[in-house]
Amino acid sequence: MKLRHIALGSILASQTAFGGALFGMSPYIGGFNLVKINTTSGLAQVVANYPMTGVAAFNSMTYDAMNKRLLAVANVSPTSSYLVAIDPMDYSMTSVPVWSGAPFFEGIEYLNWTNQIALAVGSGPNYTNQLWIHDTNMFLNSGWVWGPTMDMDTLFTDGQFRVCHLDVNNSFDTSPRHIINNALATTGSATMTPVGDWSIYNESEYDVAYHPVQDRLYVTRGSALAYYNSAGTTLTNIGNYGGPLVTCLAYGAEPHLIYGTLILDDMLSNFAPGISRTINWAVKQGTITAASGSVTTNTAIVNFAVSLPDSIQGYSIWEWDTGSSLKEKLIIIMPGNSFGFGTVHLLNGDADHSGEVDAADIDNVISNFGNSYPGPGNVDADVNGTGEVDADDIDIVIACFGNTDD
Repeated sequence: MKLRHIALGSILASQTAFGGALFGMSPYIGGFNLVKINTTSGLAQVVANYPMTGVAAFNSMTYDAMNKRLLAVANVSPTSSYLVAIDPMDYSMTSVPVWSGAPFFEGIEYLNWTNQIALAVGSGPNYTNQLWIHDTNMFLNSGWVWGPTMDMDTLFTDGQFRVCHLDVNNSFDTSPRHIINNALATTGSATMTPVGDWSIYNESEYDVAYHPVQDRLYVTRGSALAYYNSAGTTLTNIGNYGGPLVTCLAYGAEPHLIYGTLILDDMLSNFAPGISRTINWAVKQGTITAASGSVTTNTAIVNFAVSLPDSIQGYSIWEWDTGSSLKEKLIIIMPGNSFGFGTVHLLNGDADHSGEVDAADIDNVISNFGNSYPGPGNVDADVNGTGEVDADDIDIVIACFGNTDD
């Protein structure tokens, strides 16, 4: 195999989580933006916008690694909320039914060691003293009620797989932040351990997200990004978002654009009317296809761009397959940043798709000789895209004789 090697990013040997980015939701007049946050400067970059009416705020957000989606709580009123999912590849937003039966909820967190979703719910107004555990389809698994003095605006997990709570506008005890001990147990079994004290907060803290690569807990303070020290006793400001208010945070997968140019050798620059080729692509890891898709073209030069999630990790094979062209493969290493693979030539002549240009391909072209397309017969015997099988197609197959799939 004559595979080319492209490193799309170095793999951290100790990294067990996918590579990703810190995201947040930010309001604008008439809707909300999804922003990507620079953890060095604090600057927020708008990556998608959602014109929305009837939503007062987004309270909390998490990344559901099982379903590969961001989940965010949309607050409609002091007594009503609903859940939305955001696809990190195309940023499309859809609503998600929640089967806990509660009309109002705030804090949400994906528990990656159990593949469950923790949700703080209640009857309102602006009050959530119940913790419900759902599966990743948001069907209820279990839950408990804490008591009349408890509120849970924000749920998050830390690097020790502990479920935590934060609420800076309702006094509970010595700290607004707590570790919820035995959070997955039944009613009455959970206890709260305070972390830090009230002195480090200014009541602008909306949401917390753990960054597994940096091993750091980030906090959005409305207009600025901050982080906890390892003991949870101080908050350090990083920088302002650059204008927008950010009311929820999550660390999730981000798309990486892989782009380049494909050239279908020995085909017309512009195919005859009605002639096209579908270029199938796949990212394979052993016997597993991690991602796949297709591009339809009527030209021999194809500008190619695909967004891949950075949850795809490690050594992979990128494969192209189309028409009478032989398969071409590249070695890639994921995750990585957006990357161009340059120009890739797909060799021609495999009219029967056997993986080798041989006598059977010459016979296939001869048996289809004189056919015009669109029409009956093997369209891939028209190896040059003129719309007719003629002597030029035989010449191309002979010239490519002996070539094989990559």
